[in-house]
Amino acid sequence: MKIRLGVLIVTGLFGFCLLVSGSVLAKYPEKSVTLIAPFPAGGDTDFVARTLAEAAKPSFPKGIVVINRPGGGATIGIAEALRAKPDGYTLASCGPAPLVIGPHRLDLPYNTPNDYQPIIKTVTLPYAVAVSKQTQIQTIAELIATAKASPGKFRIGHSGDGSFPHLAAVLFLKAAKVEMTLVPFTGSAEVIPAVIGGHVELCVQPVTDLRAQDQAGNLRILAVLQSKRDPAIPNVPSAAEVGLNLEFNAYHTLIGPKSLPADMVAWLEQTFKKAMATPTFLKPMEARGYAVTFEDTETVRKNLMDEYQRYGELLRQLGLAKK
Repeated sequence: MKIRLGVLIVTGLFGFCLLVSGSVLAKYPEKSVTLIAPFPAGGDTDFVARTLAEAAKPSFPKGIVVINRPGGGATIGIAEALRAKPDGYTLASCGPAPLVIGPHRLDLPYNTPNDYQPIIKTVTLPYAVAVSKQTQIQTIAELIATAKASPGKFRIGHSGDGSFPHLAAVLFLKAAKVEMTLVPFTGSAEVIPAVIGGHVELCVQPVTDLRAQDQAGNLRILAVLQSKRDPAIPNVPSAAEVGLNLEFNAYHTLIGPKSLPADMVAWLEQTFKKAMATPTFLKPMEARGYAVTFEDTETVRKNLMDEYQRYGELLRQLGLAKK
């Protein structure tokens, strides 16, 4: 009798939780949702967040308000979003660096994807190797051969120690089995002009940062660091085509606070997936050269965990992880 009563109590509590959760979702969203973009207005993160918010507007009667919270390499804005009440009214749109690199370098209120709620992946930005026109180098094979003949002679600019472009450069050098001198800058706004001006011979940056300068004849993209060619630059070979075992890209994800109700996460996942399939989202992404690459909640969580571990080990090898 006692066992049977216990089962009834547990079953009743479970049913009550489902009822409460269902009632919350039935009313959601009854007010505007805040979407934090943890970088300044005008950049990639802001652009993706605002385009996604506009595409999803029909499902949010009270609107989605995008708020920029820059600072701390995007960790300030993310920390604010993750400290919010887990009710679906505060989310964040961000790239991978503050999620898989930031926790290894800074003391943050989050570490792994188990400390927040991944929701979806939205777009991917492939990285590419680009050289100064002043090098006269025409192909990636020529670049590697020349670098092997003169170890350390070539200078490869990046966006600061521990940044995503820095790790991309390190992994490119490992894959190509060459030595170059790594030169840090404060961001791509400095790196790309340095390549164009011949102050450094090359860089590894997102295709979206390089494409316009390549088309203008100011620098030359030699290879895109993925297994297939990028439709945005179809004449440029992939890393796989030139014998490099390396795939490196940035991407944008939508995340929320830990403990978001499971049915709300499922609703958000499907709602934003639907928004991503509309011309409101697809056309601006295509115009910028972003690949729309939806991934569901569990796939995003797994990939973030894999990258958190992989890049953590690389940062430790480079002596850039916190002690």
